[in-house]
Amino acid sequence: MTAKAVEPATDPETTAVEEAPKVEPVTPEADEPDQKLRLLDWKLQIPWIDLRIPYWCIWIAALFLGMLLGWSFSDGWGATQWGPLASWFAGVATFAAVAIALWQTQLSRRDARQAKLDAARRLRQEQTRHAIELRGANERLDRELNAQRRHQQLISIPPIWDAISEIAHPTQKTISQLKRATSGSPTAISRANDHYREWLPLSIRATTSFTTAFLIVDEPRIIEQLVDTERILQLLCYSLTSANERINHGKYVSNEELEAIEESRVDLLSMRSIMMKSAKDALG
Repeated sequence: MTAKAVEPATDPETTAVEEAPKVEPVTPEADEPDQKLRLLDWKLQIPWIDLRIPYWCIWIAALFLGMLLGWSFSDGWGATQWGPLASWFAGVATFAAVAIALWQTQLSRRDARQAKLDAARRLRQEQTRHAIELRGANERLDRELNAQRRHQQLISIPPIWDAISEIAHPTQKTISQLKRATSGSPTAISRANDHYREWLPLSIRATTSFTTAFLIVDEPRIIEQLVDTERILQLLCYSLTSANERINHGKYVSNEELEAIEESRVDLLSMRSIMMKSAKDALG
């Protein structure tokens, strides 16, 4: 059992090794241009002066020097052909000066290129940092503006209920006087008119107190409650004014109508707690 278990594990490895050359065949014709290209790209690096000389330049110089030495030996060159030592020294010095100048030029270009890359990198980093800071500043500004907007909406609601609270008790007293005036007594009608004249400016102030809230509040639930509250107030004011005018003209006003006006007053006051809770949940 052990031998049978080992044999299948070793056979695939042997097969893989044997078939490896077949999976990736080598084509000398396709690899030859790449090999020539790599040979031409080889360079001799001189570390202490940070210089790289292509090998083909060295080959050409060696070939030229070899041909020159061959001619000199074959033709028996002497001092006349080789020239004086001073000329050789001047030529070597000139070559060295040119080489150093070219080397310094290369270093200057490399430094300039590196400085350009560093400047571009610093610019990108600065732009990224500026974008992050700008985004953070915009977010903080949005939060501050949103908080300020919510605060302005919130403080626009209490004046409404201050005005409604001022009208609540005078409304109740006016309704009571109108109930007494239904008897047709001139004294009761005169008292009802006095209470109505005191109530009228308060009703106008309460009606106009909704203006600021309607201009700046944008929460749908609160807007809906503002509309309902204003509708109840307008109904109350219209009904009370109509009842007072009819009594002054000697027309009949039933107690049921006056009780309905009182119910409107109670409904109006009940909206306060509902709206305050909604405002606290949405804007607080």
